[in-house]
Amino acid sequence: MSQKISILKALLYGYGSLMGLGSSLIVSWLLYYYCPPSGGSLLVLAPIAFMGIVILFGRVVDAVSDPLIGYWSDISVTRWGRRRPFIIWGFVLMALNQVFIWRPIVQGYSLWNAIYAILLLVLFWLGFTAAIAPYLALLPEIATSVEDRVKLATYQAFFNQVSLVIGGSVVPILLTLVGFFNTALILTAIATTSMLGIVLIFKEKPLEEIKIAKGMGLWKALKITYTNRIFLVYLIPTAILVLSTTMIQMVIP
Repeated sequence: MSQKISILKALLYGYGSLMGLGSSLIVSWLLYYYCPPSGGSLLVLAPIAFMGIVILFGRVVDAVSDPLIGYWSDISVTRWGRRRPFIIWGFVLMALNQVFIWRPIVQGYSLWNAIYAILLLVLFWLGFTAAIAPYLALLPEIATSVEDRVKLATYQAFFNQVSLVIGGSVVPILLTLVGFFNTALILTAIATTSMLGIVLIFKEKPLEEIKIAKGMGLWKALKITYTNRIFLVYLIPTAILVLSTTMIQMVIP
C-alpha cells in the first residue's frame, strides 16, 4: 500500500506552479514595453504591427510544442527520470529569455528589436512548455490515490490563483519601483525556488514501474488524442478562455 502524500509535500508540489510566474510579465507587458503609448517615459522600440505578429507567433509555438514535448518527455528514459531533465533545462531556457527580453539590442526604434524579441519569445515558450508540461505530468505519477491527486490539484489551483494575484497586483507595483528588467529578475528568483522544490523533493517512479508507450508513434498518439471527443469538448472552450484572458491581460496596461 502506497504512503499518503503529506500536506507539506502537497504544498511544495502546488508551489511548483509558480515556475511560470515570469509569463505573467511577458503576456501582460511585453507589447506595452516595446510599443508604449505616446507621452510616457518609455521609448518606442519596435513597429507595433510587427510586435503583434511576434506575440502571436510565440503563442503558436507554445501550442504546437505542447504535444511534441509532452510525447518526448513520455518516452524519455534517463538516469535522472523522465520529467526532471525537462523541468531543469526547460526552466533554465525559460528563465534566461524572460529576463533578457527586457534588454533590447537597440535603445530606440528598430526592426532589429522585434527580430530579437521573436527569437527570445520562441525560446521562452519552448522552455516554458519543457518545464511546465512534465511538471504537470508528475501529478498522476507521484499521487497513486484519488485522494492524493485531489490534494495535489487543490494546492496547484491555489498557487495558480496566487500567480494571478502577483501578476495583476504585485507586478505593476514592482514595475513602478524597480523597472521591467529588475521585476523580471525578482519573478525569476521566486520561480527558481518553486522549480528547486520540485526537482529536489519529488522522486519519480523506478523505471520498471513506469509504462512507457514506446510502441506508439507520435502521429498515432496525436490521432488518438485529437479524436477523443471528451478531450475536444475540454480543449475548445479552454482555448477560447486562454485567448480571451490573454487579450484582456494585454489591454489592461
